[in-house]
Amino acid sequence: MSRRILVTGASGLVGSHILFLCSPDEAIGTYREHRPHDTVYPYKPVDFHNIDQIEPFLREIHPDICIHAAAMSQLDWCEDHPESAVRVNAEAPLAMATVARELGCRFVLISTDMVFDGLKGWYREDDTASPINRYGQTKLTAERTVLQAYPEALVVRIALVYGMPVAPGRGQSFLNWLLDHLQAGRTVKLFSDQYRTPVEVRECAEAILALALSDAEGVVHVAGSERLDRFTFGEYVADAFHLDRHLLKRVSMQDVAMKAPRPADVSMKTDRLERILGRRLSTCREGLQRIAKAL
Repeated sequence: MSRRILVTGASGLVGSHILFLCSPDEAIGTYREHRPHDTVYPYKPVDFHNIDQIEPFLREIHPDICIHAAAMSQLDWCEDHPESAVRVNAEAPLAMATVARELGCRFVLISTDMVFDGLKGWYREDDTASPINRYGQTKLTAERTVLQAYPEALVVRIALVYGMPVAPGRGQSFLNWLLDHLQAGRTVKLFSDQYRTPVEVRECAEAILALALSDAEGVVHVAGSERLDRFTFGEYVADAFHLDRHLLKRVSMQDVAMKAPRPADVSMKTDRLERILGRRLSTCREGLQRIAKAL
Protein backbone atom coordinates (compact mmCIF):
# COMPACT_ATOMS: atom_id res chain seq x y z
CA MET A 1 0.00 0.00 0.00
CA SER A 2 1.53 3.31 -1.06
CA ARG A 3 1.76 6.22 1.36
CA ARG A 4 2.15 9.94 0.84
CA ILE A 5 4.70 11.76 3.01
CA LEU A 6 4.78 15.55 3.18
CA VAL A 7 8.00 17.16 4.42
CA THR A 8 7.77 20.90 5.02
CA GLY A 9 10.95 22.95 5.04
CA ALA A 10 12.45 20.57 2.49
CA SER A 11 14.86 23.22 1.23
CA GLY A 12 16.55 23.33 4.65
CA LEU A 13 19.23 21.13 6.15
CA VAL A 14 17.12 18.71 8.19
CA GLY A 15 14.04 18.76 5.96
CA SER A 16 16.01 17.95 2.82
CA HIS A 17 17.73 15.02 4.52
CA ILE A 18 14.36 13.63 5.62
CA LEU A 19 12.95 14.04 2.12
CA PHE A 20 15.94 12.30 0.51
CA LEU A 21 15.41 9.27 2.74
CA CYS A 22 11.98 8.81 1.17
CA SER A 23 11.16 7.41 -2.22
CA PRO A 24 10.47 10.16 -4.81
CA ASP A 25 7.15 8.56 -5.69
CA GLU A 26 5.87 8.76 -2.10
CA ALA A 27 7.23 12.10 -0.85
CA ILE A 28 6.64 15.77 -1.56
CA GLY A 29 8.52 18.73 -0.11
CA THR A 30 7.74 22.39 0.47
CA TYR A 31 9.87 25.50 0.15
CA ARG A 32 9.19 29.16 0.76
CA GLU A 33 11.04 31.19 -1.89
CA HIS A 34 13.75 29.23 -3.64
CA ARG A 35 12.75 25.97 -5.26
CA PRO A 36 15.42 23.29 -4.81
CA HIS A 37 17.31 22.57 -8.03
CA ASP A 38 16.87 18.81 -8.05
CA THR A 39 14.24 17.36 -10.38
CA VAL A 40 13.87 14.06 -8.54
CA TYR A 41 11.31 15.13 -5.93
CA PRO A 42 8.11 17.14 -6.39
CA TYR A 43 7.95 20.46 -4.49
CA LYS A 44 5.24 22.96 -3.64
CA PRO A 45 5.78 26.59 -2.57
CA VAL A 46 4.20 27.39 0.80
CA ASP A 47 4.69 30.55 2.85
CA PHE A 48 3.80 29.68 6.43
CA HIS A 49 3.35 33.38 7.19
CA ASN A 50 0.10 32.97 5.26
CA ILE A 51 -2.01 30.80 7.54
CA ASP A 52 -4.89 30.87 5.04
CA GLN A 53 -2.77 28.81 2.61
CA ILE A 54 -2.46 25.88 4.97
CA GLU A 55 -5.89 24.24 4.89
CA PRO A 56 -6.39 24.24 1.10
CA PHE A 57 -2.79 23.11 0.59
CA LEU A 58 -3.09 20.17 2.99
CA ARG A 59 -6.47 19.15 1.57
CA GLU A 60 -4.99 19.22 -1.94
CA ILE A 61 -1.96 17.10 -0.99
CA HIS A 62 -3.88 14.93 1.51
CA PRO A 63 -0.75 13.25 2.92
CA ASP A 64 -0.75 10.16 5.13
CA ILE A 65 2.16 11.56 7.14
CA CYS A 66 3.17 15.20 7.58
CA ILE A 67 6.63 15.97 9.00
CA HIS A 68 6.61 19.69 9.76
CA ALA A 69 10.23 20.82 9.74
CA ALA A 70 9.66 24.36 8.42
CA ALA A 71 10.45 27.10 10.94
CA MET A 72 12.16 30.43 11.44
CA SER A 73 15.01 29.14 13.58
CA GLN A 74 17.56 31.96 13.78
CA LEU A 75 17.48 33.05 17.40
CA ASP A 76 18.40 36.71 16.90
CA TRP A 77 16.00 37.06 13.94
CA CYS A 78 13.15 35.81 16.12
CA GLU A 79 13.99 38.40 18.78
CA ASP A 80 13.82 41.16 16.18
CA HIS A 81 10.67 39.85 14.44
CA PRO A 82 8.43 38.54 17.23
CA GLU A 83 5.16 38.68 15.27
CA SER A 84 6.57 36.75 12.31
CA ALA A 85 8.21 34.25 14.66
CA VAL A 86 4.90 33.57 16.41
CA ARG A 87 3.04 33.26 13.13
CA VAL A 88 5.46 30.81 11.49
CA ASN A 89 6.67 28.87 14.52
CA ALA A 90 3.48 28.69 16.61
CA GLU A 91 0.33 29.57 14.67
CA ALA A 92 1.20 27.69 11.46
CA PRO A 93 1.97 24.37 13.21
CA LEU A 94 -1.34 24.56 15.08
CA ALA A 95 -3.20 25.16 11.82
CA MET A 96 -1.31 22.25 10.23
CA ALA A 97 -2.09 19.88 13.10
CA THR A 98 -5.77 20.85 13.17
CA VAL A 99 -6.26 20.07 9.48
CA ALA A 100 -4.05 16.96 9.68
CA ARG A 101 -6.28 15.51 12.39
CA GLU A 102 -9.39 16.17 10.30
CA LEU A 103 -7.75 14.37 7.38
CA GLY A 104 -6.58 11.43 9.49
CA CYS A 105 -2.98 12.34 8.70
CA ARG A 106 -0.18 11.51 11.15
CA PHE A 107 1.44 14.78 12.25
CA VAL A 108 5.04 15.18 13.39
CA LEU A 109 6.26 18.57 14.64
CA ILE A 110 10.00 19.20 14.71
CA SER A 111 10.90 21.21 17.81
CA THR A 112 14.11 22.16 19.58
CA ASP A 113 16.25 21.86 22.70
CA MET A 114 15.82 25.63 23.02
CA VAL A 115 12.54 25.08 24.88
CA PHE A 116 14.65 24.55 28.03
CA ASP A 117 16.16 27.27 30.24
CA GLY A 118 19.57 25.58 30.42
CA LEU A 119 19.86 25.69 34.20
CA LYS A 120 19.98 21.91 34.71
CA GLY A 121 21.07 20.00 31.62
CA TRP A 122 20.39 16.39 30.64
CA TYR A 123 16.70 17.17 30.22
CA ARG A 124 14.14 14.41 29.80
CA GLU A 125 10.93 14.74 27.83
CA ASP A 126 8.82 15.32 30.94
CA ASP A 127 11.10 17.94 32.50
CA THR A 128 9.64 21.43 32.77
CA ALA A 129 10.24 23.51 29.65
CA SER A 130 10.91 27.20 30.29
CA PRO A 131 12.58 28.89 27.29
CA ILE A 132 14.60 32.07 27.74
CA ASN A 133 14.50 33.35 24.14
CA ARG A 134 11.75 34.17 21.66
CA TYR A 135 12.50 31.25 19.37
CA GLY A 136 12.20 28.74 22.19
CA GLN A 137 9.00 30.40 23.40
CA THR A 138 7.34 30.11 19.99
CA LYS A 139 8.37 26.48 19.64
CA LEU A 140 7.07 25.58 23.11
CA THR A 141 3.76 27.27 22.28
CA ALA A 142 3.60 25.13 19.14
CA GLU A 143 4.33 21.95 21.11
CA ARG A 144 1.57 22.60 23.62
CA THR A 145 -1.12 23.78 21.22
CA VAL A 146 -0.40 21.02 18.69
CA LEU A 147 -0.71 18.28 21.31
CA GLN A 148 -3.86 19.90 22.69
CA ALA A 149 -5.44 20.01 19.23
CA TYR A 150 -4.12 16.60 18.16
CA PRO A 151 -3.21 14.41 21.18
CA GLU A 152 -1.98 11.58 18.94
CA ALA A 153 0.57 13.87 17.26
CA LEU A 154 4.31 13.54 17.81
CA VAL A 155 6.71 16.31 18.85
CA VAL A 156 10.37 15.63 18.10
CA ARG A 157 12.82 17.91 19.90
CA ILE A 158 16.16 17.94 18.13
CA ALA A 159 19.50 19.09 19.48
CA LEU A 160 22.19 21.14 17.72
CA VAL A 161 22.47 19.58 14.26
CA TYR A 162 25.77 19.26 12.42
CA GLY A 163 26.70 17.71 9.11
CA MET A 164 26.73 18.24 5.37
CA PRO A 165 23.79 19.26 3.18
CA VAL A 166 22.40 16.71 0.73
CA ALA A 167 23.21 19.16 -2.07
CA PRO A 168 24.64 22.69 -2.42
CA GLY A 169 22.27 25.33 -1.11
CA ARG A 170 20.25 22.89 1.00
CA GLY A 171 20.97 24.43 4.36
CA GLN A 172 24.06 25.02 6.44
CA SER A 173 25.14 23.76 9.85
CA PHE A 174 27.60 24.84 12.52
CA LEU A 175 30.04 22.33 11.03
CA ASN A 176 30.03 24.02 7.60
CA TRP A 177 30.73 27.40 9.15
CA LEU A 178 33.50 26.03 11.33
CA LEU A 179 35.22 24.14 8.50
CA ASP A 180 35.12 27.20 6.23
CA HIS A 181 36.96 29.25 8.84
CA LEU A 182 39.51 26.62 9.85
CA GLN A 183 40.35 25.66 6.26
CA ALA A 184 40.90 29.36 5.48
CA GLY A 185 43.27 29.65 8.45
CA ARG A 186 41.02 32.07 10.32
CA THR A 187 40.80 32.24 14.12
CA VAL A 188 37.49 30.96 15.47
CA LYS A 189 36.02 31.99 18.81
CA LEU A 190 33.85 29.27 20.35
CA PHE A 191 31.79 29.19 23.53
CA SER A 192 33.24 27.01 26.28
CA ASP A 193 30.23 27.51 28.55
CA GLN A 194 27.31 26.41 26.38
CA TYR A 195 26.49 22.70 26.38
CA ARG A 196 24.45 20.74 23.83
CA THR A 197 24.08 17.12 22.70
CA PRO A 198 24.91 17.57 18.99
CA VAL A 199 23.39 15.17 16.48
CA GLU A 200 24.64 14.37 12.97
CA VAL A 201 22.11 15.48 10.38
CA ARG A 202 21.64 12.26 8.43
CA GLU A 203 21.31 10.24 11.63
CA CYS A 204 18.88 12.86 12.93
CA ALA A 205 16.78 12.59 9.76
CA GLU A 206 16.79 8.79 9.93
CA ALA A 207 15.56 8.91 13.53
CA ILE A 208 12.82 11.42 12.69
CA LEU A 209 11.57 9.33 9.78
CA ALA A 210 11.63 6.16 11.90
CA LEU A 211 9.61 7.94 14.58
CA ALA A 212 7.16 9.24 11.98
CA LEU A 213 6.60 5.68 10.77
CA SER A 214 6.15 4.39 14.32
CA ASP A 215 3.15 4.78 16.60
CA ALA A 216 4.99 7.04 19.08
CA GLU A 217 2.99 9.95 20.47
CA GLY A 218 3.78 12.93 22.66
CA VAL A 219 7.37 14.16 22.94
CA VAL A 220 10.61 12.40 21.95
CA HIS A 221 14.15 13.79 22.11
CA VAL A 222 16.51 13.22 19.18
CA ALA A 223 20.08 14.04 20.17
CA GLY A 224 23.57 12.64 20.08
CA SER A 225 24.88 10.57 22.96
CA GLU A 226 27.52 13.07 24.07
CA ARG A 227 27.19 16.34 26.03
CA LEU A 228 29.85 18.88 25.12
CA ASP A 229 30.52 22.58 24.70
CA ARG A 230 31.14 24.25 21.34
CA PHE A 231 34.87 24.67 21.95
CA THR A 232 35.29 20.94 22.51
CA PHE A 233 33.21 20.27 19.43
CA GLY A 234 35.63 22.53 17.53
CA GLU A 235 38.56 20.46 18.81
CA TYR A 236 36.84 17.29 17.58
CA VAL A 237 36.33 18.89 14.15
CA ALA A 238 39.96 19.99 13.92
CA ASP A 239 41.12 16.47 14.80
CA ALA A 240 38.75 14.69 12.41
CA PHE A 241 39.65 16.92 9.46
CA HIS A 242 43.36 17.35 10.33
CA LEU A 243 43.09 21.11 10.85
CA ASP A 244 44.91 23.44 13.23
CA ARG A 245 43.53 23.34 16.78
CA HIS A 246 45.46 26.51 17.61
CA LEU A 247 42.99 28.52 15.53
CA LEU A 248 40.32 27.80 18.16
CA LYS A 249 39.88 30.35 20.96
CA ARG A 250 37.78 29.87 24.08
CA VAL A 251 35.20 32.55 24.84
CA SER A 252 32.29 32.89 27.24
CA MET A 253 28.75 33.68 26.18
CA GLN A 254 29.02 36.70 28.49
CA ASP A 255 31.80 38.08 26.29
CA VAL A 256 29.64 38.24 23.16
CA ALA A 257 26.78 40.69 22.60
CA MET A 258 23.75 38.76 21.31
CA LYS A 259 20.15 39.88 20.97
CA ALA A 260 18.70 36.53 22.00
CA PRO A 261 19.84 35.01 25.30
CA ARG A 262 21.35 31.55 24.98
CA PRO A 263 20.73 28.86 27.61
CA ALA A 264 23.86 27.41 29.20
CA ASP A 265 23.09 23.69 29.13
CA VAL A 266 20.28 22.18 27.05
CA SER A 267 21.74 18.69 26.77
CA MET A 268 18.96 16.14 26.35
CA LYS A 269 18.44 12.56 27.49
CA THR A 270 17.34 10.16 24.76
CA ASP A 271 16.19 7.10 26.72
CA ARG A 272 12.78 7.10 25.03
CA LEU A 273 14.32 7.32 21.56
CA GLU A 274 16.70 4.47 22.35
CA ARG A 275 13.81 2.28 23.48
CA ILE A 276 11.95 2.97 20.23
CA LEU A 277 14.94 2.57 17.89
CA GLY A 278 16.73 -0.11 19.89
CA ARG A 279 20.02 1.79 19.79
CA ARG A 280 21.71 5.05 20.77
CA LEU A 281 22.80 7.71 18.32
CA SER A 282 26.46 8.44 17.61
CA THR A 283 28.89 10.46 19.68
CA CYS A 284 30.31 13.56 18.00
CA ARG A 285 33.66 11.88 17.38
CA GLU A 286 31.90 8.98 15.65
CA GLY A 287 29.74 11.28 13.54
CA LEU A 288 32.60 13.57 12.53
CA GLN A 289 34.90 10.71 11.63
CA ARG A 290 32.15 9.26 9.42
CA ILE A 291 31.70 12.61 7.65
CA ALA A 292 35.45 13.14 7.20
CA LYS A 293 35.85 9.67 5.73
CA ALA A 294 32.97 10.22 3.30
CA LEU A 295 34.48 13.52 2.11
